[in-house]
Amino acid sequence: MAEPCPKCGGLMVKYKGKTFCPKCDNITTIEQIEKPSKNSDVEIIQQQIIKKIKELLSSDESDIFISKSLLYYSKTLVELKKLSEKNEGNNNS
Repeated sequence: MAEPCPKCGGLMVKYKGKTFCPKCDNITTIEQIEKPSKNSDVEIIQQQIIKKIKELLSSDESDIFISKSLLYYSKTLVELKKLSEKNEGNNNS
């Protein structure tokens, strides 16, 4: 993968459509990679939103569209976190 791990800067690996960092995700066997993750969809969405926020922040433009977009993406991240925490609480019950 072209992009390094956002946590450690290490090599990201893509296997069967899943992208992961062997170091940060503590992957030592193929079985761990193939095991479905409960929050993988939420994490993918969060990563995409964070990437979009970074793109907007590095933009040279300064207009109302960028401000509104940043606000929208930030609110979306907060709501995703709330939903994720709520689902984790329901799964632990």
